[in-house]
Amino acid sequence: MISRAGNKGFTLIEIIVVLAIISLATSVAVFSAVSYSDKSMIKAETRKVFAVLKHAREAAIARHEEVTFRIKDENAGYSVSSDKGTILDRSLPERIRVYSEDSIIFYPLGDSTGGAVVLQDEDERRYEINVSNITGKAAVKWLQSD
Repeated sequence: MISRAGNKGFTLIEIIVVLAIISLATSVAVFSAVSYSDKSMIKAETRKVFAVLKHAREAAIARHEEVTFRIKDENAGYSVSSDKGTILDRSLPERIRVYSEDSIIFYPLGDSTGGAVVLQDEDERRYEINVSNITGKAAVKWLQSD
């Protein structure tokens, strides 16, 4: 009878099986992280645009002047400006586009022309930010993809 008491190592087969399990688990985790990252990117950009619209309204009230939010060419970014110059100019990540029918103008009393700003990513996830023409306040709404 052969005694295995002196054999304290792992066989090559055991090591290969463990490495295969680890690589499978890692690939699943990486894929999930990338998918989560894409979803969180559009949400983060929507929060930023929402904050910019809120700031534009507050700037119009504080400065006692009209402040305009407009989409840049190619739907790749946006800017906020007044008669005195540009307040903010921002480009979006390549995967995200922003759309709006017209520029949104905020007035010194807090009201605005109103409008909607839509952000969309490559996977057709869309968020819409509606700006009230009466109060000038913005509200975010998730739009289901088609």
